[in-house]
Amino acid sequence: MKEQFVTMGQRLRKVEDRLEEKEAELAGVRATLKDTQRELGELQTQVEENERVSRLPSLILSGSVVPKKPSAGQLPAAGESVEQLAVDLLRRHFTDLKVTLRDIDRAHRLPGRGDPRIICRFVQSGTGSIRDAVYQRRLELRGSGLYVSECLSRKRAEVLRTLGEAKKDGKIYTAFSRQGHVFYKLKKSGENVRVDSVQEVLQKFMT
Repeated sequence: MKEQFVTMGQRLRKVEDRLEEKEAELAGVRATLKDTQRELGELQTQVEENERVSRLPSLILSGSVVPKKPSAGQLPAAGESVEQLAVDLLRRHFTDLKVTLRDIDRAHRLPGRGDPRIICRFVQSGTGSIRDAVYQRRLELRGSGLYVSECLSRKRAEVLRTLGEAKKDGKIYTAFSRQGHVFYKLKKSGENVRVDSVQEVLQKFMT
């Protein structure tokens, strides 16, 4: 009987030792998974930031005053110059800015239904640039039929769209983007609050 107890005790210790080993392995796996999730989050943040910066020089021109794409038979021999079209639109609505083709890197039409849209990439996008001046003065365009918006990443465009729903529900005063980031105001004289994810919007206003 004594030998049986000794044998059972030895077996139990072996089981406990193996269990401790497995728990240690599991702890290591959990630590590795946590590190991997952190690194993935940092990588996603960096990718999103890189996309924000790469899109920053571009603005989207839309509205009823943007001419529809001409049919094949109406195109000039050299084809349509969307860059010149963008310049003409901006000069017509911002006569004092003196926009020229030298300010435009490239431009092209965006697909989709509704009013035509043009994405216009400017040569410069910093403070004092034509791009910056056009966007800062976009509110002057009210009633003109021309709209100017930033070229946001898919993630930030979804954040802005979700904030738009909150605005429709009367939960915020306004929502807008600036330098590729998305902000909202609770009231007209309130502070600009930056939001980086749809989850933030849902937690604040949709619960």
